[in-house]
Amino acid sequence: MMEIRRFTADDIPFALEQTSREGWFTCAGAFESYLDHDPEGSFIGWIDGERAGMVGTIRYASSAWIGNLIVPPRLRSHGVGRRLMEHGLHHLQAAGVRTIRLDGDPPGLALYRSLGFVDECESLRFRRKGRESSPVSGIEPLAPAQIKELLAFDAKRFGDDRARLLEMLYLRGKMALVAWRDGAVCGYVFTEETDLGLRIAPCVATDVETANRLLQAVLNDSGSQTVTLGILEANRPGRKLLDSLGFRPMPSCRRMVLGEHVAEGVPACIFAIGGGAIG
Repeated sequence: MMEIRRFTADDIPFALEQTSREGWFTCAGAFESYLDHDPEGSFIGWIDGERAGMVGTIRYASSAWIGNLIVPPRLRSHGVGRRLMEHGLHHLQAAGVRTIRLDGDPPGLALYRSLGFVDECESLRFRRKGRESSPVSGIEPLAPAQIKELLAFDAKRFGDDRARLLEMLYLRGKMALVAWRDGAVCGYVFTEETDLGLRIAPCVATDVETANRLLQAVLNDSGSQTVTLGILEANRPGRKLLDSLGFRPMPSCRRMVLGEHVAEGVPACIFAIGGGAIG
């Protein structure tokens, strides 16, 4: 019989072992941020005194996300993933959340649909390797005094207020760059180091030209690392930009929603999602 407990900092090594095996680009700092943001929102399954899987949730002002659902291969097809998902969903719904999203890998889609999730769009993944050498202008490191303006800029385009999480990612990430136009923010990008390379998450901009400069600035500083990001299928100009920058497609996910269709954001302005578990 499985017991479900709250995810704590002691569970991070287990989480990283699972994500590394699955080839997911993440790091300890990301899980630390999720814990700080929602200390009661992530869960570990236990069977016979051993960790048997995990799932995490993140709540924003108008919506929530559920993700990082992983069950070790030897325990799959035994209902562990379903129980963890149901526990996470109950946690969010008991708190009054009426819109829950996820980015689902193909093997989990049948489970998510059986729980009531419906498709929204494809959530694509891309990678490339190697440093870029194109000169970039008008991009600068984000200063602490500028964060408030950046958060307001993000909320209008992401579709929800995720200020606390972005502040945590800013403090723990590798790079945070911002673009300005006429004295106002017109785009930004965060990156984080993972065991598998550099992850761009998120990148939000008013237009393709600004996104190009932000991504070029990241690639200029990437060395020989593999660089990954995710982008929604609906942002077709963004997909063309990634192709021009040498990014190549990886297996994609499916963006799905349960409940009311709110906090949909402006996909044309999202050039790298925060992640499949956080939007």
